[in-house]
Amino acid sequence: MPKASQSTFNNVGADVNDFFPHGITINKGDKIKFLPTGFHSVDFPAKGGAPVPLISPTGQKVSGSNDAAGLPFWFNGQDQLAFTPTLGPPGTFGKKLKFNGSKQLLSGLPLANKLKPITVTFTKAGKFTYYCNIHAGMKGVVTVKPKGKKVPSAKADKKVLKRQLATALKTAKGLPKAVPPAGTIDVGVAGKHGEEFFGFVPNAVTSGSSCGQG
Repeated sequence: MPKASQSTFNNVGADVNDFFPHGITINKGDKIKFLPTGFHSVDFPAKGGAPVPLISPTGQKVSGSNDAAGLPFWFNGQDQLAFTPTLGPPGTFGKKLKFNGSKQLLSGLPLANKLKPITVTFTKAGKFTYYCNIHAGMKGVVTVKPKGKKVPSAKADKKVLKRQLATALKTAKGLPKAVPPAGTIDVGVAGKHGEEFFGFVPNAVTSGSSCGQG
């Protein structure tokens, strides 16, 4: 989200895993800058493809892993998992790229201390969905119209962004009021569009026994 809005969400103990705005319409040949203000990535799959998973098999099996009593853990013989190598350095933050849907565009993980935006020029009309490889369900859509076709103005885009922020904040403020099942304390609560409340719900109990769940 915009840095200027982060303190507002921090004040209610929340954050949002979403692109702001998560939908925009432009003309063919226009450019968009993508810059994470948190730990997020950008993945435009090729047409018909899927985003790169954060974790993937290494091609090796787990072996020789035992507990304190010397008994083998259940996951011996299973695939070893690790961060997907293509998400590692050097990545594409700070670069100027072109995208037409024929080849995947991937930012990689935001591992640098000071990130510069990816500037993407869209060279083909169409509707392109992009994803964050780190947060499941976090996605946005760029609609690219032919040159000369009418698209929303910058002023209209700002209004859309303002509404999205207002909706997310309203949801975030309501999350602490969520009512979990009896005998349960939720460790954090999430909204429908990536809103996350960092707290226990309820934050106090007066009787009975409770068990926590994420």
